[in-house]
Amino acid sequence: VHSGERPYKCVYCNKAFTASSILRTHIRQHSGEKPFKCKHCGKAFASHAAHDSHVRRTHAKEKVCMCTICGKTFSQPYELKFHMNVHTQD
Repeated sequence: VHSGERPYKCVYCNKAFTASSILRTHIRQHSGEKPFKCKHCGKAFASHAAHDSHVRRTHAKEKVCMCTICGKTFSQPYELKFHMNVHTQD
């Protein structure tokens, strides 16, 4: 049973929340803190949900190029092409 009570109030704007975790995420809008960093492009986000949404929308369809000799992976074909020099040098 939900009481509708919102005991967690933001000290900046007085908006109230049902859970302390939601308040913590909200406060990042005021502080500018963005602790969730995308490992693909470095963009940072205030919430885990925003980070996950970004990764799905932006990076999920990216093709990964893999070296058939050593298995190292690259996000761009030119990176793989440059890497192949490692295996062809005498």
